Amino acid sequence: MGGPDIASPAFVSTNLDPVSSRAPRPSLPGVCNDVPALLAFEAPYLAEKLVKRGVAADEAEAVALFQEVKKYLVLSALHASRAIPMFSRRVDEAWHQFVLFTREYAAFSRTFFGRFVHHHPREAALGRAPGDEEPMSLPEFAAHYAALFGDLSPLWQDACGLRLSTHLARRRWGKPMVVRRTEHAAELVLLRKPPMVLCAVPFRAEAALTFAIETPAFYVRELPGLGAEERLSLAASLVHLEVLDVSP
Repeated sequence: MGGPDIASPAFVSTNLDPVSSRAPRPSLPGVCNDVPALLAFEAPYLAEKLVKRGVAADEAEAVALFQEVKKYLVLSALHASRAIPMFSRRVDEAWHQFVLFTREYAAFSRTFFGRFVHHHPREAALGRAPGDEEPMSLPEFAAHYAALFGDLSPLWQDACGLRLSTHLARRRWGKPMVVRRTEHAAELVLLRKPPMVLCAVPFRAEAALTFAIETPAFYVRELPGLGAEERLSLAASLVHLEVLDVSP
């Protein structure tokens, strides 16, 4: 038997059309004054910046990322009593870049939410007071999203948007990881009790896997010993496993 192929997350639709499959409610009293107008709001200056900074591959993807920012803001306001983590670094970066257009962002916040909406960095701890509910999980977020906007956009899966120019950073797990050889493959193992095998790759990808867990930050194109498609596949798997994170 030969070694395993590099695993990658299941392919999903890459249709970036920002038009929702579900018509949003015209307004959500106390949350958003006009949801359709919010979703129709455009910020071409932001789209241009997202492309220039490499956050988005092109204008269409930049527009779609901004669409997800707006939907996240609606859901955060609708569920204000419960913390919603920012599940995508790219969506979070689009939000952050919008905030930097301070005048436009302030006007946007007041128009649609009646107040300035503060940005909380993805890395920031979600503050909880005694008795507060647990932060919303991704499946719960997807269910609330679907109730208003239709199926969750694939843009919330950072692993689906990788390019060779994508910058990645190693995540902290609190336990060391090692790459070890078996008879047929190289395995990434989390050293806990008992050890946990996170993934297995063919021997030709061993150097790249070792590089990925030993290098604090790097570009996908820097993964050694692999072709372009294999680099993308390995990187996507490690992002999907939360071993790596997309980094600005």
